[in-house]
Amino acid sequence: MRRLLAIACLFLAPLSAGAAILPSLYNIELEVMPEHPKTGEVVTITVHDPSATGETAYIWTINGSGVEQGVGRTTITTTAGAIGSAQTIAVQAIEMGETKGQAVTVIVPAEVDIVWEGRTKTPPFYAGLPLTTGMSQISAVAVPYMIRSGSRISSNNILYTWSIDGNKLSSQSGYGKSSVTITPPRFAQAFQLSVRAETSDGAVVAEKSRTIQPVSPAIALYERTPLAGIIFTKEIGTVFPLAEGEATLVAFPLFASTAGILSYEWQLDGKSFELDPEAPESATFKKSGSGSATHTVTFSFDDASKFLEHAERSFRLVF
Repeated sequence: MRRLLAIACLFLAPLSAGAAILPSLYNIELEVMPEHPKTGEVVTITVHDPSATGETAYIWTINGSGVEQGVGRTTITTTAGAIGSAQTIAVQAIEMGETKGQAVTVIVPAEVDIVWEGRTKTPPFYAGLPLTTGMSQISAVAVPYMIRSGSRISSNNILYTWSIDGNKLSSQSGYGKSSVTITPPRFAQAFQLSVRAETSDGAVVAEKSRTIQPVSPAIALYERTPLAGIIFTKEIGTVFPLAEGEATLVAFPLFASTAGILSYEWQLDGKSFELDPEAPESATFKKSGSGSATHTVTFSFDDASKFLEHAERSFRLVF
């Protein structure tokens, strides 16, 4: 899980009480790269001083302790701390014994993750994530881990800004809006869902992005027995032996939208056969006569209101 940092920049009074400030040259800024580094990541801080000359020296401190100084020392590195810790990084520009100005940045580690799932159908006990198709909805939740003064910040006090491919979701962004409901913007094409979580003063910030790739609907097939019921631990593959002379098979649409109305069809060797209107997802096959044979069984489903909500699967029935 990626941990991200909040960075606030401001100007302070002189670090040395006896140093003079030249107001006309008081224009230095700090750049932090990466802007939101991970905990434990090396961070580079660079001072930008448009008035610098070949005699400008810089004095750097972290949490009040000197770490670097000298003429032309415009860059330092440090390691990002743990979540909730704070590093105050200050720089003082000195020229001809006088303080031109100073700047400070405070790095406060924070973290946010995005948990999402498609509002799609899956079989009972399905171990995977309900994935999204190009026309199904997606539910996403931001899970922040942001600490201030030793206490975790309530999700209701965090400003969430959601976006898809950089386009802000204004109606679903705001304080306490840690969840969104979206639809893939370009059907089957991948897209990026992002969230920015921050405190009201912008002092603690965390960001996260997830790339979501819609998938095509699929079908899972299982056998149903009188004693064990549906055997979800063993999915039917490309061949199903009719060992007992009779078997009931059940088909489950995978990743079809939960909001859709599906129609089902079973075929035996390319010919449709009548379904039980109370259980159109199941079919019973019985062996007749002696000898061996192989038949092709096909199951398909469609949603008439969503042109991408379609799947078909075939297997060989052998006895």
